[in-house]
Amino acid sequence: MAQTIEGFVGKALDDAKISQMHVKVVALIAAGYFFDVIDLIVLGSLIPDMIQSKFATGAEAALVGSATVFGMFIGAAGQGEFSDRWGRKTVYQFNLLLFGVFTILGALAPTVFWLMVCRFIAGLGLGGEQPLAFAYAGEYSPKLIRGRILAIVHFIGGACVWPIASLFTLTFRDAIGWRGVWIVIGIGALIVWLFRFWLPESPRFGSATAASGTSRRPRGAKRGICLNFSRF
Repeated sequence: MAQTIEGFVGKALDDAKISQMHVKVVALIAAGYFFDVIDLIVLGSLIPDMIQSKFATGAEAALVGSATVFGMFIGAAGQGEFSDRWGRKTVYQFNLLLFGVFTILGALAPTVFWLMVCRFIAGLGLGGEQPLAFAYAGEYSPKLIRGRILAIVHFIGGACVWPIASLFTLTFRDAIGWRGVWIVIGIGALIVWLFRFWLPESPRFGSATAASGTSRRPRGAKRGICLNFSRF
């Protein structure tokens, strides 16, 4: 029986040995996840500073946090459909760009209303980024160590980030304020976004869309498969 392109690509990825490409992919995915999670961790530490500086009341600060979570809910709910239509990399990059830009804009917001708007939009990127990070990493991972690779992504972005976020906020919040903390996080996310242009499209997604002949295949999907396999 002739092997399908999806079967060939899937088997090659499942049986591949860890290479420098795998390390780079996991590092870039974990870095983006890191800045997503750190944003959620520092939010609670920044609210007292907002209230003390008279920028927001306690109720208004709570609405800022709620706007972020509501944006995450919508972003997480919609990312699966979009990533299946437009490709993992395209949606992945858009999520981090949205988060980084509107985190910075939120830090510069003149009123609580505009901060809520910016945090909602940043939340859209946050909600879409986090589940897609694990889908992206899982699709690249060899089957025998897939669990360990996903654990590494979560360890860097979901575990190590807690002490780092706490120390960063305690050390610099008084010096740069809640606005400065968010600006630093937004800039960090955008730096990762620039480096992530190196990421190729997921070969599993590329093979699936190539096999189905979908008209929505992202530009360069077939080429991405060839480039990836030349490194195994």
